[in-house]
Amino acid sequence: IQSNIDGTYQFNLKPGTYTLEVSYISFQTKRITAVVVRENQATRLDVVLKAASNALQQVVVTGSFKKESIAGLYAQQQNRAFLSDGISAEQIRATPDKHLGETLKRITGVSTTDNRKVVIRGIAERYNVSLLNGSTLPSTSVQQRDFEFNLIPTNLVENVVVSKSITADMPYGFAGGMVQITTKSVPNQNFLSFSAGTSFNSETTGKDFMGYGRGKYDYLGFDDGSRDHFPDGLIDLGGYDPRLSDTQNKIKAAQVAEQNKRIGGTERLGTRIYQAMPSQNYQFTIGRSYALDTNRNKKFGFVGSVSYRNTQSNDNIASMRRGNWSKEPVRADDLDDINTGNIYGFNTTLGVLLNGGFKTTNHQVNVYNLYTRIFDNRFARITGWNV
Repeated sequence: IQSNIDGTYQFNLKPGTYTLEVSYISFQTKRITAVVVRENQATRLDVVLKAASNALQQVVVTGSFKKESIAGLYAQQQNRAFLSDGISAEQIRATPDKHLGETLKRITGVSTTDNRKVVIRGIAERYNVSLLNGSTLPSTSVQQRDFEFNLIPTNLVENVVVSKSITADMPYGFAGGMVQITTKSVPNQNFLSFSAGTSFNSETTGKDFMGYGRGKYDYLGFDDGSRDHFPDGLIDLGGYDPRLSDTQNKIKAAQVAEQNKRIGGTERLGTRIYQAMPSQNYQFTIGRSYALDTNRNKKFGFVGSVSYRNTQSNDNIASMRRGNWSKEPVRADDLDDINTGNIYGFNTTLGVLLNGGFKTTNHQVNVYNLYTRIFDNRFARITGWNV
């Protein structure tokens, strides 16, 4: 039995005669015999301990932060040499968020674009760095550096720390901030969840959607090979101008027709008109923990998730260039090279996360895995000159 901080104590015993032993660090242990406990009667026993005569050796107290708790997050924040803010699993559980893209905007100084990409202190995603369990996350965009955080489910996250200043031990290359994500490997309890969502755009969903022929696995983010194996000896048709006659063109119409036939004609390169589907996203997560001894001091476990998202977009574009400035008289609406059109985007994002670990009282060994796949297909139809 442990006493209160002021030394008081109280506990229940069956009637009888007992021997009590009282001890405390740096004091002599006292043993009291023949303590009689009677039924329905309180037995008061005041004990005074004498200081121990022998000197204590060095006492070392060790411990670790509970990274998933609010107190642990704040304790680490106070001890850091840089400015930071963050959110813990304990706080995330109090929100309805399903993926990390929804959660990050709850951190001070952080906002998100479409609940996917992060903006820190007003600085765009390309100027930020993201780490997952200490490793730099690969970019999910071909054109710039960023990461789509909707690929990471919230119930796999232990904590998130956003560093807003830099120290010598951090990776280089960010001006806004660094997002450090720590995920679970051995869950405290088993879980299983599935979520699905959809959205529509009044300018796109259900309307004509142009593009080339789709492969069988485009919706899954994989190419079926139908876009490969173009024949050798193809010529550059950039010099062909359909406005000129055959005698004026360097490349003849027959050459264009022959090359199109070699490639596969309209069956392969001809445009198609589809009906744009609503955006759809699915997420499946699982966590399992197995005790290897009766006291649960040794545990093996894993957490995993599969995330899928498909979006179809239609962007209207228009560009124009001022006409001849030397014309008389000059008119403000005298325009040249007016181009209009649409860019149709078909995007599939697939993400798989799988972590496993072995945990004892004093040690833990973890394995982290993350796989992402982005399939981005864009088709532009532009009408005008000098496209």
